[in-house]
Amino acid sequence: MQYIAAGNIMVDRVLFPDGSKNRDQLGGPAAFAYAGMRLFCDEVKLVSNVGRDFHKYFGPWAERNAVDLGGVKVLAEFCNHSHLLYHEDGTYSNVNSQGNREDEEDFGQYMETIGYLKTRAEEIEIRCSAGDVKGLCMAQNHDEVFWDKLGAIKKRDVFKMIWEIEGPSARNKHLNKVQYALQYVDI
Repeated sequence: MQYIAAGNIMVDRVLFPDGSKNRDQLGGPAAFAYAGMRLFCDEVKLVSNVGRDFHKYFGPWAERNAVDLGGVKVLAEFCNHSHLLYHEDGTYSNVNSQGNREDEEDFGQYMETIGYLKTRAEEIEIRCSAGDVKGLCMAQNHDEVFWDKLGAIKKRDVFKMIWEIEGPSARNKHLNKVQYALQYVDI
């Protein structure tokens, strides 16, 4: 395998000011990275932890595009669902939930599942074990333990790393931890 797209896969929905919404659709950084990488190379592995509803939402897409789902593991009842609510003034906010519920009462469950479905360094290591990975693209936070583990894998297997900094980590108060992670990042 030449490349790995790893991290969150989400079900995205946009809610518009007039009350209309788009259909639930494939989202999340791992899915977008995978799709972009596949434009240039067929040897891309998707590595992600998902909910049981993944196949309902993404099975047809995966089949149409010959996506190797060997690196996708079902670990929870639902994929992460992200609802982007646009306001009349053009601003927006996130309303996150699980399943098809559009209320915020289950926000705690959403946050728990977000953490539970995080892709761990050990899951990437399994995919690198053949020694043929040239590059990894992943959205991730600034957690130093994760980065030290991934750094050891990267040093051993010698691949390039593209990092999409997750939103909560992209704040000035985390600058030192982001700079720490950058020692392992190429792009």
